[in-house]
Amino acid sequence: MPFSVCVATDLFGSKVNLELDFSYAPSLPELTSAAEAAFSAESQARRPGSPPFQVSKFHVVDAVTDDWVEVVGSHQLRHQCQVYAFQPHSTRYTESQGPIPPAKKVVM
Repeated sequence: MPFSVCVATDLFGSKVNLELDFSYAPSLPELTSAAEAAFSAESQARRPGSPPFQVSKFHVVDAVTDDWVEVVGSHQLRHQCQVYAFQPHSTRYTESQGPIPPAKKVVM
């Protein structure tokens, strides 16, 4: 059964949201690998020569509290859930406040 995860992040000061499809619920390493590949491609399309995208952690909206919480296990992922990917802290990457746009489907 297909499983989709919408992953948002900040690229060059703009929020980007990509829908990643899996054939089953992904593990955290699988989600990390897919997100890094998708956002690296998006980053290259926007600014050729930019460094590869790296995920330091994911956050997801908790179904009970409606707060963003760190993803510590794949059991927190649901089909069509919204996840936010944070990059490692650096002066090159800044997180801007703002709404997350609708997800754009990614074909990988």
